[in-house]
Amino acid sequence: MATLLIAALVASAAGIAALASPATASINATNATLNAAQSFFTWVAEGETFAASFAKSRNISSARGSAIITVVRPDSTEWSCTDIGTSSPVGTSCAFEEAATTAGVYEVRLIGSDPATPEYFATTLTWSIEAREADATVIPGRTWSEDFRMRNENTAFVPDLSMWVQTEQGYTYALTLRELHGINSRYNFDAFGVVDTSTCISVQHSAAFTPNDFPDIRNIVDSSCPFSPYKIFFEPPASDLPLAVTLPSGEETWMIQPVLDPTITGLSFTGTTPTARSGIIDFSVSNFEGTALLQIDADGDGVFGGPADREEPISVTATGLLSFPFDGLDGLGQPISESVNMSVRVLIDSVAEVHFTLDDIELLEGGIEVTRLNGPAGNESRLFWNDTPLLDVAFDSQALIKCSTTPVLESLAGTDSTGGVHGWGFGDCANVGELNTEPSNTLNGGGWGNNRQIDNWVLVDANAEATISVPAVVVPPVDPETPVDPGTPVDPENPTTPISPPDAGDKNTGNTGALAQTGLSSLPLLLGSAATAALLCLVGVLVLRRARRDIG
Repeated sequence: MATLLIAALVASAAGIAALASPATASINATNATLNAAQSFFTWVAEGETFAASFAKSRNISSARGSAIITVVRPDSTEWSCTDIGTSSPVGTSCAFEEAATTAGVYEVRLIGSDPATPEYFATTLTWSIEAREADATVIPGRTWSEDFRMRNENTAFVPDLSMWVQTEQGYTYALTLRELHGINSRYNFDAFGVVDTSTCISVQHSAAFTPNDFPDIRNIVDSSCPFSPYKIFFEPPASDLPLAVTLPSGEETWMIQPVLDPTITGLSFTGTTPTARSGIIDFSVSNFEGTALLQIDADGDGVFGGPADREEPISVTATGLLSFPFDGLDGLGQPISESVNMSVRVLIDSVAEVHFTLDDIELLEGGIEVTRLNGPAGNESRLFWNDTPLLDVAFDSQALIKCSTTPVLESLAGTDSTGGVHGWGFGDCANVGELNTEPSNTLNGGGWGNNRQIDNWVLVDANAEATISVPAVVVPPVDPETPVDPGTPVDPENPTTPISPPDAGDKNTGNTGALAQTGLSSLPLLLGSAATAALLCLVGVLVLRRARRDIG
């Protein structure tokens, strides 16, 4: 049976300190509260206790309504609290606590009571969510979010905001943001970050949501592009979390997975006609989400990366068969000849890629530090970023009127983030108010991160690939000494012959993808089953005629 504690009282301390929870619980950071719609999830084992509590810090004028707090049990039954209203005294609290009768996930949902603006509410809340042993010992690392939203209290910055990010492929990162002021800020981490929403390809640089010439360049969470949000923990993830859990909605989600290398299998090319170089490229990928490279050796020299070759980034967001159309053009925009030995390669040159996209952060004086906690040794704290496009008014209409800046605009080769990098301070901004201006402001653009999505990312170098060849089909001219009537088969000395590419050993590194196609075994790929059967029959007749001529 649930124990419900609702108190209406005035806290003796400021609202921000109203909840005194153990350090191992998932709690608000110093000078931080909640005032936005979101969900938290906590896994508990049978016999353990789930507990969640919220307390009013203050009212703010930039939102309306109060918080509706709902706890959804593993069996989908619900408990709600609406007693922290705008007229309630500071310190008014709601708390939920019960022992779990079966292992499962509890969800805490917050939403605003004003139907016109449910995404935010005017009552800011301190919070604590935890799992406990039967003896009341707090179990750390059991609570996570996939879209965490935070409110800075007044003008005080958050000294340290620490989060741990878990990827579906088993990698764990520790993230710390120092001397942060985001007013209302949002944190969601994934394999893509800022993308071109028209193609869903990661652009590998920061973006702005001011009026600009590139409205399609946005954080992937603001698009319809498919992706898997990574899990945000508020302590190191517990080692006893299951591989997968079922949410109260009935949906199953991954939790702590072993680190596995990606594999590429089943790579194939199907031309639009038997000899065409345009068509469909199919393959399957497992243990991977992120950006892969589709490469075409268009000049038949056995080397990828030449001036006539093609390389296109592709977004991989699902396991199973993936299909990509290919237009048959080379890197110079010319049709690839059917007489060229074309090769196709799918390359994954990095794994464990996580984009820490900071949405509308006005101040980050201490910078960002990220450390990978597992996987291969080396480059555990390496961080990448690229803010250079933000200097162009085409990308950001406030590019030239920012009152603060970041000292290093880009880190394309990676920088050790130990101690904090890629930060920005007040600069010429006089106060927090000047850091925070509207996207339409034409006089002051605010702090460097204001009205922007600042993308930072990490990765692990890798080399997983699969390659196939699409051999040329060449029909030599008929021997002039042996004239033939139209429609008569060619001289058997010169049959249609597929040519293998020079020095291009087809390979599938580290996986069981499609093997090389050579000789007559390649013909089904080029001509289709019916045409191949006809050609094999024709070759058999010609060989028989030659044998009879040699005997006679």
